[in-house]
Amino acid sequence: MELGRASPERLAALWRRLGALSDPAFVYALIAAAYGEPHRQYHTLVHIGRILALFHPLRRRLLAPDAAELALWLHDVVYDPRATDNEERSAAFARQALAAGGVGPEVADRTAALILATTHTAPPEDPDARYVVDVDLSILGTPPEEFARYQARIRAEHSFRSEEEFRERRAKILQSFLDRPKIFLTPEFAAFEAPARANLARSLSALRSCLPPTAAQR
Repeated sequence: MELGRASPERLAALWRRLGALSDPAFVYALIAAAYGEPHRQYHTLVHIGRILALFHPLRRRLLAPDAAELALWLHDVVYDPRATDNEERSAAFARQALAAGGVGPEVADRTAALILATTHTAPPEDPDARYVVDVDLSILGTPPEEFARYQARIRAEHSFRSEEEFRERRAKILQSFLDRPKIFLTPEFAAFEAPARANLARSLSALRSCLPPTAAQR
């Protein structure tokens, strides 16, 4: 089983550890179909494989590592760039899949809560959620070339927006991370902090350079 791939074998092993009785191949097919939607450029199984590889060596640090791993699998299973409730709908998908597999509500509640932490509206207090969020945000602290590719893929997913609208909305999101005292909350991701801030500052400068003055000041 390759640690850098969101493979059906990896999901099947997780599904068995969770005690699910349903066919993991069917669940994987649903997940793969969702992440393979044509409008996705960044929120794909490649993204999931990357964060699963980062998560694997951290499993022993978590109280509920299997629920956290499933949350990483499913946190973007619903992704409509026009919507504002993707995480809520992804959490609902997790609950339904686990219930169909005969897994108890405690695991479903835990998984759903970890998925909802990836809204990134505020730093979570829960220790497991902090690892899930840091893994998901790790793209912010990658080398500039990789970060630039990430930014381009996000722009492609929002191709329906005008350039001005995209730049203004994106600048608000990136600024919200820069405004935090700390972007990364776990010791294992402390080294991502400085590169992430440099990437965000550089990206914000580029985004705002082409905004009208009134929009750039908001």
